[in-house]
Amino acid sequence: MTEINKYETIITILKNLNNPKFASQYEQQLNRLPFFNFYKQVFKTDSFTQNAFKYIQLLYLKKGQVYKHQTDSIESVIILLEGTLSLIKNDQKKQKIITKIQPPDHLFQAEIYKKVAYSKYKIMALTDCTAISLSFISIHEISVYGFHFAKYKEEVEYFRIQFPNVKPIEFIPFIKKLKKEYFQNNVKIYTANQQANKVYFIISGEVEIYAENEDGKFQRVTIAYENDSFGEEALSTSIPRLYKYTAKTQYFKKTTAFVFEIDDYCHIYAPNLIKQLEDKMRFKENLIQQKIKQTSTLPTIINGSLKKPFQQFLPIVSPTSKASSIKINRTISLNDVRLLNFMELNNPDKNYLNRQLIIEQPDEQSNQSRDRTKSVEFQKLLNHKSDSQKLPQIKLY
Repeated sequence: MTEINKYETIITILKNLNNPKFASQYEQQLNRLPFFNFYKQVFKTDSFTQNAFKYIQLLYLKKGQVYKHQTDSIESVIILLEGTLSLIKNDQKKQKIITKIQPPDHLFQAEIYKKVAYSKYKIMALTDCTAISLSFISIHEISVYGFHFAKYKEEVEYFRIQFPNVKPIEFIPFIKKLKKEYFQNNVKIYTANQQANKVYFIISGEVEIYAENEDGKFQRVTIAYENDSFGEEALSTSIPRLYKYTAKTQYFKKTTAFVFEIDDYCHIYAPNLIKQLEDKMRFKENLIQQKIKQTSTLPTIINGSLKKPFQQFLPIVSPTSKASSIKINRTISLNDVRLLNFMELNNPDKNYLNRQLIIEQPDEQSNQSRDRTKSVEFQKLLNHKSDSQKLPQIKLY
């Protein structure tokens, strides 16, 4: 393929339409572009404009310049805007002009759907020419994307925002398999170790994510919000569900999500999209593991007692100090025996600080093995006057 003097994107042409001098010259030719009216609407968004830079170009040829030699590969449709092109065929070592192409004619439209296309003629500019080079890939993208745009508008817009680097043509086979599901508040979507075959994309609402800690209990590590996704581990058949997910909404609202059920071919028809989802899964996995390590320093219950003194986790110097305002934003209820129940502490006048933060349920075994140092007799001995006789030694068991 010979050298081409200059390229400009079709964006330049669209801008020139605002100029009356170029508008009348280009309007007729541009309307011959497949789905050109649709293209003019889509060009308003940056993500699709980036794809246009790759696939659609404005081509300039000088007089006598060869655009294609005979048997050169064909990858684009040429729409002539101005000038004259000649199609030349070699016949017994002689070159013969078969035909001339003038605006608004175009070349190679019949080769669009061929797997491999070659030029049957030598293409040379008889005069200075200007043409649009529209790649076959772009034509497929315009056709497929334009056809499905109206029917799947909500889905297309959603994934264009979430995955701006993925070609829109990949969305079509993907979004055709999407289903929309609704989840009431506090509904368990799935639990850990279940078979994973679906990926969820949140449209509205929230989803709480619970992970299993070192003690085998589930603790909330994060919340997935609108425009986020979860369940990407379904893309790998060797990984079961890693976490437990619960829908969380307010009042009568529901959590709404697009649901994609994994099939055997999703890595083929949407490779870039699937790869980004897999990368996102690994990134989220690292964040959640860090979150679990951070929350492992919080007080946990072992056999009715705290691993660490709870006082060190409260911003209070001593139980007797009364801060003007103490507020613990999150209500934490530990599983099973509800040993901890944090209340809002906003009013220092109501001596909330004297309340027991840990309420232990009675246990028969603990009553039988009660510490003798807490008996009434022992307390009387402690309160005895200092000038009394030496206290008898008490053997502790």
